[in-house]
This record gives sequence, structure tokens and C-alpha cells, in this order.
Amino acid sequence: MKLDWKLSIMAFFLALISGFSLSPFMNILGGNILLLSTFAELFLLAIALLIGRSSFSWRDLLSEIGFRKPSGTWIVISTIGMTGVWFVVIFMSGVISYFFPYPPAYEEAVSSLFLQRSLLDSVLWTVQIFLFIGPCEEILFRGIMQRGFENSSGEFLAILITSILFAAIHMDLRGMIPRVFLGIVLGFMYTRSKHNIVVPSIAHGVYDFIGIVLLQILL
Repeated sequence: MKLDWKLSIMAFFLALISGFSLSPFMNILGGNILLLSTFAELFLLAIALLIGRSSFSWRDLLSEIGFRKPSGTWIVISTIGMTGVWFVVIFMSGVISYFFPYPPAYEEAVSSLFLQRSLLDSVLWTVQIFLFIGPCEEILFRGIMQRGFENSSGEFLAILITSILFAAIHMDLRGMIPRVFLGIVLGFMYTRSKHNIVVPSIAHGVYDFIGIVLLQILL
């Protein structure tokens, strides 16, 4: 048995359900978005492993997802290249926000969630981004879902479908197009690196690090 589109769709809906189920924990955690985000990413990882184990042994699952040391070239692409992608996404988001602006209260609320108030905050967010956000989301979306769609419909359609679902799960209509673009880039990185999940995981981490940590430190 192999991953297929049905398992990919199942993984998406399980991830969507887990997102809604975690919302009540916001009050329990005292509004700590760092802890809530960590729990959410671990839920995504659990879903990925659950779906993967339905088709593979642990060894075969790791091989299917592709845990390998990336080459120096891919490390450069994942860091410098993703920095360029970040600027493209910000430009796209800026254009969309110009024509369809967010309410000021919404922008302030989102900004306050990720506000770094100390060096320790920045360090904790950096660790969380590279250990949880990047790897967990990429294992689920690229390692499980994209691989399932690839086995059913081919590479290019699999990347597109996965990217749309990746954008949709963030539940931000204005951010759909930029996130679809980001998902396509990560998807192509995954396939072009011969399905090495470490490559898009690093790239995803770099992207979030720039937006959540580095930009606030510089400003």
C-alpha cells in the first residue's frame, strides 16, 4: 500500500479539525501563542505519522518522506533563495492589502501575537520555528500530502493542489495567493531535491524566521 490522494485529503481534514480543536486551549495557556503554536505543530506531526504509518513501516516511511543530509547547494538555496521568496511574498501581500485592506484592529492583534519583547523571546521563537514549524508542516504537507497526490496525479498537479490546501489551512483569504506561491516554491524544492524533506523544512524555517524574528530585531 502507498500514499494516495485519499490519504492526502484525510490528512488535510484531520489537520483542519485539529486547528479548531486547539482554539479553546488559548485561554488555558494564558494567550501564549508560542506554546499554542508548538502544540499545533506537534498535532500536525502526529497526523503525518498516523497517515504515514497506515501505509509504511517506520523505516519505509522515513525513506518515503526523505530524511537525508542536504547538499551545500541546497542549503544555500534554502537560505538565500528563500530570502528572495520572502520579499516576493511581502510584495504580493502588500499589493493585495492595498486593494483589500485588513481592519486596523485585526492587524494590531496579529502583530501583537508575534511581538518579541526580549532576546529570550527571539531565541525561543527561533528554536520553535526551526524545530517545529518548518519540519512539522513540511512533513505533513510535502512529505505526506504532496507525495500522496504525486502517486495519484503526477508532480505538477500534486504541487499545485498541496499548495492550495497549505494556503487554505491558514484561513486567511487575503493571504491565499502569496501562500499558494510559497507552497509551490517549497513543493518544487522538495521534488527537485529528490524528495529530501530537510530542504523545504530549512527553507520554511528561514521564511518564518525572517518574518517573525529577524525583521523585529532589525526594526
